[in-house]
Amino acid sequence: MYVFYLDTNGPDGKVDFQDVNQKSLRFRHSAADFGMSDQMYKEFFGLDQGDVKNIVDGWDDVGAAVSFRAGSSSTPALEESVEDIRENAPMNFMAGNRLVTRTDYEYYLKSAHMVNVVGEDVVDVKCMNNWEYMASFYRWLYQLGVNGKLVEYADAVADPPRPSPDRYLQKANFIRYEYFYADAADANNIYIWLKTPSGGFDVARTTSNLNQQLQPIKVMTAEIVACKAIDVEFAVCAAPYEYVLKNYLGSGYDVQAGIDRQCESYIEVTLDDNAVCVPSSVKSDVREAILQAFDVNRCSLGQVVRFDQILDGIYAIDGVVKVRTVFRYYDSEGMERSRAYDGLSFASWSDAKGLIRYGDDLNVSNTMRQLEDFQFPVFSGADTLDSRIKVIKKSLANVNTIKF
Repeated sequence: MYVFYLDTNGPDGKVDFQDVNQKSLRFRHSAADFGMSDQMYKEFFGLDQGDVKNIVDGWDDVGAAVSFRAGSSSTPALEESVEDIRENAPMNFMAGNRLVTRTDYEYYLKSAHMVNVVGEDVVDVKCMNNWEYMASFYRWLYQLGVNGKLVEYADAVADPPRPSPDRYLQKANFIRYEYFYADAADANNIYIWLKTPSGGFDVARTTSNLNQQLQPIKVMTAEIVACKAIDVEFAVCAAPYEYVLKNYLGSGYDVQAGIDRQCESYIEVTLDDNAVCVPSSVKSDVREAILQAFDVNRCSLGQVVRFDQILDGIYAIDGVVKVRTVFRYYDSEGMERSRAYDGLSFASWSDAKGLIRYGDDLNVSNTMRQLEDFQFPVFSGADTLDSRIKVIKKSLANVNTIKF
């Protein structure tokens, strides 16, 4: 099977194997389509275009005629802009085809084709030496063991009811959840934190591939260890974290359902009285502003997630005059209670695939969250976000009238 070319603008050229199997692609077989003469076409394919047409038209099922690997193509990238070249060219010159500094590793791995190494696209890379790995990742685990915010709700978890500094520093945990257990003998280790769109890859295979590929240009005694970036999930929430721990995280959290299954927390968007806009359209724009802020291709490891920047995007929508995050619930006596923040408020917590428990680093804030260098922001509850956005208008009773 010859693939002559794929007409694309870049990122829109990603092809899933289902696109081929379901015949959603158009197979072009005319010499004119390729700008070729009939004679050149026959020399290239070994067949007249009429013969090729008969073959294509006779395919009852593309899958029966074409052998393909059941996997999507890699994500195409746009060509470098002038600004990209100004930034990348000096880095390429400084690296000099050798890996010594942290910047060398990060630049090389970001610019190299990593699909064959990791098994999928790589969104971001963060490099650490052994000291930085222990002073950041180990410190973070140690602090979680000290704080243990979920301890008072220990009846919902299997861990001991008392916090312990070494709760997450046990070697068995590292081995089980694919994080490297380091000691003094690993002084020359280089830890590569990788974030992929799916968040999952074979750590052992990736570590082996990295060491093989980088062997000719890395420091001779350096051993490279691949690490999965730890996702920090964000969800719309104006409730105090004690309430979240007791009622949601502490009672078994369901990622698909969102932080509160009944949507007690929601974003209230007030439109101007004179705004000529459709509330459903505004809701869609608000949803898009939030999801774009957490787009995997826009975020990075260790970034500061600033809620005010997301809020600016919402206020830029025509007609929006006020944004609040509201939490409404009923107390034990059946009385309705509420709590609201001007602007946006999010709950955020780490999802380390079993290495730690949900909620041990829970934070509810209406300002920002600074992530660790090995953490990546992810929005939770995108499927239910529409129900967490309420668009309203101010009362028309306040409109001034003039009597003639």
